[in-house]
Amino acid sequence: MPISVKCTDCGKSLKAPDALAGKKAKCPDCGATIPIPRAAIDAEEISEEPASKPLSKSKVKAKPADDEYDSDDDGDADEQTDGPADQTAKRKPCPMCGEMIVASAAKCRFCGETLDPELRKRGTSRSGGRGKKSSDDLKSVAKFQKGILLCILAEMLFFGLQMGAPQQLRPVISLGFLAASLVATVFVFLLAMKVYSTGMGVFLGILSLIPCVGLLILLIVNGRATSVLKENGISVGLLGAKLSDL
Repeated sequence: MPISVKCTDCGKSLKAPDALAGKKAKCPDCGATIPIPRAAIDAEEISEEPASKPLSKSKVKAKPADDEYDSDDDGDADEQTDGPADQTAKRKPCPMCGEMIVASAAKCRFCGETLDPELRKRGTSRSGGRGKKSSDDLKSVAKFQKGILLCILAEMLFFGLQMGAPQQLRPVISLGFLAASLVATVFVFLLAMKVYSTGMGVFLGILSLIPCVGLLILLIVNGRATSVLKENGISVGLLGAKLSDL
């Protein structure tokens, strides 16, 4: 940093390099000899007041931070927003009792009817087809039972005609009897699945193809269907239940 000096003879302000500090130089204007002072060292002013002591670690930890209070407030806000579940769920009438229930309900809380198809199938398989059944299952049971009863009547009719018919018509009557037996086998299989189980339906359907045994199977399955319908409060006549009542 250049050293500022003033000529003592002519009064001109001059600047000397640091290398001449403490030496003498000539004024370029008047030629007078000028002593160059040594460069002054800049010093930092020190305040008389002592600096504040830093807080100890224990005091720093003891002092709560602002974000701690903020986090507590946020927690309170979350608890307030977590209210009860929405009470305005969609409702629908129960198909059995007509009471208003939640649309997604698997079981009616008034009549106890199982509405979910999967739960209904599981309950039917565990109970062997017994107990309360849905309206759709009851319609199927009544429909299949009526088909079995009509097949039994057709087999009895064809059997009677074959005994008294001429020799030329007996092959035709035998075909009719066979057709009625095959249709009865299908109805036995479908009805046994509803009142028993799928495995029992297959087993009884095969047994119904055996002569004489088939008629016995028809009567057994028909009797079970009658019991199921009566357990559910449906009256059964000679030709089964009235489909219009279901």
